[in-house]
Amino acid sequence: MVPSPHRPLGRVSAFIGSRLLLVGVVASVVGFVCLVLAGVELWLVVSRGRLGRNVVPLVAGGGLAFALLSIGQSAWRTGLRYVRGEKAVSRDLAQFVARRLRQRRGEGRP
Repeated sequence: MVPSPHRPLGRVSAFIGSRLLLVGVVASVVGFVCLVLAGVELWLVVSRGRLGRNVVPLVAGGGLAFALLSIGQSAWRTGLRYVRGEKAVSRDLAQFVARRLRQRRGEGRP
């Protein structure tokens, strides 16, 4: 969906969008650092030729790295949609409230 160039952007949507962009950048950077550290740890484990308890931080660090990279990418993408005006907080809240009311009445999806 391409927004019109004159679509007004609400203050709350701009605030939420900018914060999501910031969270996306920070999570991506931390995830990349964790990925590099896990790579260094993997290199040390392989070069030493020993498998033992030192593999646990490697697996945990790698999993954390990929999770943070995924969260960062999702937050970045959603933040851009808010900042560009493709999403609005008021519309999202209205849809959420309507969905909850439908579920309470028993008309919603399980």
